[in-house]
Amino acid sequence: MAARAPPVGELRVFTQEGSPTKDGWIELSPRSTRYKIVEDLADMGLCILETPEGRNVLISLATRMLNFLNAEGHPHFYTRPMADLPHEINHFLRVIRGRFPIVYLSFTQGEGMAVRQNWYNADYPERAYDPQLAVKMHLNRFVINNMIFASQQPPKVAGDNYDFFRFQMMVTMAHEITHSLMGYFTGTGRPNTPPTIALGNFGGESGRVLEGELFGGVVEFYLDRDDPLANRQAGIPYLMDDGYPNSRARMVSTSYIIDFVNGAFEFPIRVSTRAAPSTRSEVRTLHGKETSQLRTSRSRNAKDTTSPPRAPNPAAAGSSSGGNPGAGSGSASRDRRLPVQIAYRSGAGRPEARYREEREEYYLEEEEEELEVEEERPGRVSYGGRGSSSTYAGSSSSRVEERSSRGGGSSSYYASAPPSRPEERGYGGGGGGSSYGQQELVYRPARDARDSRRGYY
Repeated sequence: MAARAPPVGELRVFTQEGSPTKDGWIELSPRSTRYKIVEDLADMGLCILETPEGRNVLISLATRMLNFLNAEGHPHFYTRPMADLPHEINHFLRVIRGRFPIVYLSFTQGEGMAVRQNWYNADYPERAYDPQLAVKMHLNRFVINNMIFASQQPPKVAGDNYDFFRFQMMVTMAHEITHSLMGYFTGTGRPNTPPTIALGNFGGESGRVLEGELFGGVVEFYLDRDDPLANRQAGIPYLMDDGYPNSRARMVSTSYIIDFVNGAFEFPIRVSTRAAPSTRSEVRTLHGKETSQLRTSRSRNAKDTTSPPRAPNPAAAGSSSGGNPGAGSGSASRDRRLPVQIAYRSGAGRPEARYREEREEYYLEEEEEELEVEEERPGRVSYGGRGSSSTYAGSSSSRVEERSSRGGGSSSYYASAPPSRPEERGYGGGGGGSSYGQQELVYRPARDARDSRRGYY
């Protein structure tokens, strides 16, 4: 069997050390836990966009962008017939996957943001689109640390938090990649996404339009007062039609999220049938705040999460029922694993694989991985107002697109294998340290119904 290729090419991940006002960026090792998490999120965010439904939304967005650029007289690179846009979108996704934008783990005000750069140089017109020159991708460092923290907790404490975080950040990654599409056509950080590309009152926001047209709305996470993880929780996910206070709000199905993060993509998002729809303003009255508001400077002073233990927490080995009535059962999260321990055969046997030219298939190889998380000191960086889609960082050459807690029949699609949950066996024994032994991955069918602390499916 050929050596396994990485799910995304040439990925580089940086994090902050010390004050963000100083040159405190350090590059993470590809063997570090946080790097593996980012790699997984980048892969799955692209998998979402590579589905036939995702591609269709990108084609629609590209059509509207090019019509705007033509009408306003803005220069751009696309000169082929509009009927050829599907091929251009295939190329865009292939280039992003082959050389992913550099990722920075920082204290953004939302889950993530894309900073568009001027990448085209008239002196070198032959230079091809380079995602690492065109986009700076920021992910909220606190969320990534919380993912690791949740994975270390006993099931009764962790509940479904790890899976919820992963779902939240997969959607975030797809959202932010979409923001780079305008720069792909223009070569610059400008012009802004036209205001006609809008979802309700979210104007000039291609990422939110992607969510609205692909997922059926924007996903926002709200405080669960009974969650034992408190400020480190993912929150309760709601699907909002748009950004208005009277926007319809529906709780997202927990079983849908579990299946989704395990590769069973279904569009639009499936909502709970046991929770009555409400409105955004009613949800805010009920829960008080979005979980992004929990990530305050005080919360960020918490010590960064270290590597997972060599063996599972003994407290996690027991039954997931009983105990704290406010704690989750960890229905699927008792099998939660960091992304390095989950197998994805990106491109192999997927319905849209025929669209992916020159794409290699990646296969699972069981191998020993040493996971480590470097020590950090909390810092803070702000790039304009929360949820702003028209703020510039530094100069007019950098377009900032931030996704804060984002405020017809369905179709199913599998990113890897039929919906199943990984169960890990064979932890290396002996001693402490921060390395895992050889991994054996086995799958068991996902249950149709799962216990949840919220009681909704």
